[in-house]
Amino acid sequence: MRNARNRRRNNLPFSWGWIAIIGVLIIGIFLIKVFGGEDVKKGGNDSDEYLEITPMENSQVFISDQGKSETKISKTQKLYTSDAYALVRKVGAMAKNNSINADLGESTRISYQGKQDNMDTFTLKLGWAWVQSDSDQGIKAKMDHFDARIDKNDIALLQQTNNTFSTLYAIRGSIDIITSAGQYSLPAGKRIMISASDLTNPNVNLADFSGNITEGITKNSLFIKNNGISILESSTNENNTDGDRELVGSGNTTLSSNNIEFTQPSDGIALKTNKTTIMGNILNTDVKRVTINDIDTAVSPVNKTFTLENFEIKNEINNLVYKVYDTNNTLIEKGVLVVYGPKGGAGDAMLVPTNYPLSDKDFKITSPRGNPYKTTSNYVKVRGTVPANRVEYIVVNDYRLRKYIPKSTTWYYHANANIGTMKNGMNLYEIKFYDAQNKLLSKRLFTIIKENPHAQTVSGETR
Repeated sequence: MRNARNRRRNNLPFSWGWIAIIGVLIIGIFLIKVFGGEDVKKGGNDSDEYLEITPMENSQVFISDQGKSETKISKTQKLYTSDAYALVRKVGAMAKNNSINADLGESTRISYQGKQDNMDTFTLKLGWAWVQSDSDQGIKAKMDHFDARIDKNDIALLQQTNNTFSTLYAIRGSIDIITSAGQYSLPAGKRIMISASDLTNPNVNLADFSGNITEGITKNSLFIKNNGISILESSTNENNTDGDRELVGSGNTTLSSNNIEFTQPSDGIALKTNKTTIMGNILNTDVKRVTINDIDTAVSPVNKTFTLENFEIKNEINNLVYKVYDTNNTLIEKGVLVVYGPKGGAGDAMLVPTNYPLSDKDFKITSPRGNPYKTTSNYVKVRGTVPANRVEYIVVNDYRLRKYIPKSTTWYYHANANIGTMKNGMNLYEIKFYDAQNKLLSKRLFTIIKENPHAQTVSGETR
């Protein structure tokens, strides 16, 4: 009986249909392995124009295909021209293709446009990007208020702040700035910042919005990570044969200015509280008005100072835009002071400032420049700054300054030949700073050499 059953089983018809189904499945799996993968987008995208977005360690990076939803990525993914944007919420990411090499900072959003005018093009919608061009044709970076053409091997640091200001720092090479009001070539070592209102005047001079890159940018994480100071010094030295060009500002002002100087806060400082007092000196008698983020400061023509108390720090990185106006209320200068606030912004409770140990470098003589300082004038106004809430009174050559306000941050002294506080030749000023307990906090020495304007040289000629 068993042999009969085996004969019946062997005589069953062979099922070729099952073999065909299995074959199709194998071929399908092979095709998916070869041509598929994580980069295959829903609906398909056969474009060869894209940026590769690579998240950094511990970062939070997202890609939005149509702007309706965001997909978090954990490894390199392609950002196509049809995608809405790539968003870096935390830490950072790289955005690269054969032309664009961009390092994206935290809280940064970009989109990719592909080739425009034969140049690979992307848009910085928000945040910071360190960008280098690897293309012979150059690349184009678009922001709210201007476009930037970056030629091969040139480097720029870009910042876009919430539709308000578009800023570019030229790190290496000259960057072409293209606006609705014209074009401007920004050389290495310079920075330009433009808002929408700046371009309303058809006769605007774009050079008025540029200035030196200053010390504050050296605190930027992208600048530090990409060895910005070394590249900047190298590129600006190449453009400067005299060897006396100042690459990075002193931090007292954001731009090299003949109109004002900031004494508090300094550029790039990290504040411990959510409010601060902004103070500075007026260097030009034509200055009648100074604003910070379009808020008027209190200007003292007598003391030649400006002050804005209880200014609220809202973000971790704050761009304090200052504008200087003359007697006709004409804008004669604009710049930005970068201040780092406490984490969390103005919604946090006020923090108690810490009294750190003081050093002599905290007691600065800000004007005049140079020590010793040479002059033929009969009058020199010596100005300086001290740490906030620390100094009770100041003594210069046994004379206690009567107009210094206790605990304030600025002081001045009149060296005047007409009242006997300066004479021809060498004048040594010993400046002592005391606290409320009469403890000497610091001592500075400042020298003024008053030259006789009618003195004769060896040849007998008047100087």
